[in-house]
Amino acid sequence: MMNHLAAARVLDELMLELIDRGAEIPDKVAGELKAGRALAGIALRGPDDMELAAKAEAVLEGVEMNLLSQAEIIAGGPCADAWQARILAAREQAPQAAAYVNRMVQGVPRGEHWIRLQTSQLEDADPAAYGLTAKAQEDGYTLIYGRQENVNAFLQYIRKKLGKVGFKRNS
Repeated sequence: MMNHLAAARVLDELMLELIDRGAEIPDKVAGELKAGRALAGIALRGPDDMELAAKAEAVLEGVEMNLLSQAEIIAGGPCADAWQARILAAREQAPQAAAYVNRMVQGVPRGEHWIRLQTSQLEDADPAAYGLTAKAQEDGYTLIYGRQENVNAFLQYIRKKLGKVGFKRNS
């Protein structure tokens, strides 16, 4: 199996070098590189989906051709050949299985407002004093939920305690 994600990283580096040398990269090429990187990442998590891997490869090959032709024009043939060798070496690396991180917070009843705070930020604050429920989570955070007014009051207390009373607004 080819390592499309590593190839996409090398193509990112090539694109940045070309920009530094004054090349104008079309938005379409930059967008295709981003899409190819995303497809490669998804294909890496689900290696059984060969169609997705083939699509990532096709998109990245189109970006590679475009960037290498620009490299040859701007920096010359030897530079383009060196980049092509780097891309090939990256593709041949063994892909590393990406650890899937589930960002979905589980355990919150529907209709409740919630926040997650690092346990170290809570110190001696008691969410129960504000009518809130707190659950410690495995990643070092505490899930605090309840009615919106209670959550807001608890956040105000925490902000005052941490010394972050106001927020700066962008004008």
